[in-house]
Amino acid sequence: MFAVTINWGYVGLLSKQLIQAATEVASGNGTTSQMLLEELKDFQARDIFNMQVIQKLPFVDSGDGTGEEEDSDRPEIAPDSKIHNLEMTVGGHVLDKQAKKANNKYRGDIYPQSGTYHAKMERKDGALLKEYVRVNNKSTVKLNDNLEGKYKDNKAAFATLVKNEDIDEPQLWSDLKNLRDTDNDLVVKNDTIMQKVITKDTAMAFVKESYDTVGGCVSKACDAAPFVYNVESAYDNLRLDYFQENEKTGKNDNPYPKLKDEKKDIYVLRYLGDSTNLSRSYPDLAKKFIPPCTETGFLGGDQYLIPEYFVPNRVQIYDGAIFCIDKDGNEMLFAYMVDEIAEDGSVKKVFKSADK
Repeated sequence: MFAVTINWGYVGLLSKQLIQAATEVASGNGTTSQMLLEELKDFQARDIFNMQVIQKLPFVDSGDGTGEEEDSDRPEIAPDSKIHNLEMTVGGHVLDKQAKKANNKYRGDIYPQSGTYHAKMERKDGALLKEYVRVNNKSTVKLNDNLEGKYKDNKAAFATLVKNEDIDEPQLWSDLKNLRDTDNDLVVKNDTIMQKVITKDTAMAFVKESYDTVGGCVSKACDAAPFVYNVESAYDNLRLDYFQENEKTGKNDNPYPKLKDEKKDIYVLRYLGDSTNLSRSYPDLAKKFIPPCTETGFLGGDQYLIPEYFVPNRVQIYDGAIFCIDKDGNEMLFAYMVDEIAEDGSVKKVFKSADK
């Protein structure tokens, strides 16, 4: 008996019957397994399947004749996940043992929507949650309304306008902010996996320039990952429509509007780091933030209530991985953190490219 281990690339293009057959344990004398392999190669011949993956596809024998699957530590995948972790690198390579361990720990498809803060609130009081989402969304500008920096110099005036006119129930807004300041479900611990959407350039810098710290706005992976499965969902649900002024031109340097328009890949850092004093820290207009900051501690999307956190000073990353997610929700490992031993014997945490 043999087990077929699949590391998919573009799995969505394969037939459901083939996917089911290829992922089941083959029986008999191996003839069926060989037929499956030939059929998969036929897909590759039509440029649908990645040959680097195909070459690694034939059976993984545990060495004792039992034919157990190599990846016995594969975590449970959330059935409602819109992320499809392909268990491969961005370059299309099969993950080695160390990369696979990092991929399994930080992959995005292990987080169910039912485990998000939004879902927990919905179970408590669905009607109240809808009101919270509505008021929170109205506490900031509409999507893309500040891309030209309309509110960059009059934050105080904007705050007064929003609180007095746009919010028709100021008490509900205050209740939401109080919830953010007191709910123990929002506490962040040092073993809480956090998440931050980053650009490709930043992802490259983590590898090439040995970045090992993180700062700015972050979220719990369990709260954000189910709602960040491509560039469009990230842009809308995390409110990436902010104004980032270029010091020379005065224009917006925010890369995400263009990435969304062109349906490009996004990069996501999931990590463990120093979370001291992070639980009640979130952006407000009194600091450097401008709309779409809501001042409630929740991101200003119109669909979900996603808590956000602010890291005022960059903190050390203890462990983590960086993923690339394409427009169809396919997630591939870009880099992961390893121990690097210097000549003097000291150990430093660095991000290693998954393709090296």
